[in-house]
Amino acid sequence: MRKIRLPGWSTGPVYFSHRLKSTSDCLREMAGQGAAHGTVVWAKEQTRGRGRRGREWFSPPGGLYFSVLFKTGPLLEPSFALIAGGAVIGGVKKRVKLNLKIKWPNDIMRNGNKVGGILCEKQGELLIVGVGLNLEIPANLKNSFSPGSLPELKSHPPGEIMGLILNKLEEDLEVFQENGFLPFRNEQRRLSFLLGRWVTVDNLQGQVIDYGEKGQLIIRCADGTEKHCWQGTVMVLEEE
Repeated sequence: MRKIRLPGWSTGPVYFSHRLKSTSDCLREMAGQGAAHGTVVWAKEQTRGRGRRGREWFSPPGGLYFSVLFKTGPLLEPSFALIAGGAVIGGVKKRVKLNLKIKWPNDIMRNGNKVGGILCEKQGELLIVGVGLNLEIPANLKNSFSPGSLPELKSHPPGEIMGLILNKLEEDLEVFQENGFLPFRNEQRRLSFLLGRWVTVDNLQGQVIDYGEKGQLIIRCADGTEKHCWQGTVMVLEEE
């Protein structure tokens, strides 16, 4: 990796590599060696990118993959992945107006397809936020791999987009630490991919009707009862 200058980001140092196993894993090792608040690791390709619950995050060349380290103190709510998703969308929209949504708890969607993901990992007073965005799908994979992508971002320097996202992340993290999820709830309702849809969350089935005060998903089941989901894998049911 080499240290680079990222226009618009002065909170911490930025390290770049064409290819890494995982930007978050690399940053975790650096954190163990005393990396500063705001340190960023950026790669053009990840060979072992990770998602939630140990899943693999496919990270071919042509995407935007980076992780940032924040020294936060204790975070009492688990919903920062939602806030981070909103920050990513907000940063992107400063350059390109796209209709992007958030699929609770950490997926970024476009036209019903996943185009990005957030992975937040907390260790003590350290928070690592990993961001992955599909800018294009390599031609040799298009027939067998069909997520969405954000080709409009390719006309902008990737460092510029990263800087906008990082600054929005830092700004929103400060608000979140002071006030929790509530200041973001209306924005999350507006950005929600799930609101009003019928879904399953692990073994629970119902219609998504709102977010709770701490970012939990509120689902109304067929019998009229309401359930609060704090974690889980969401599957959207086919709409008739």
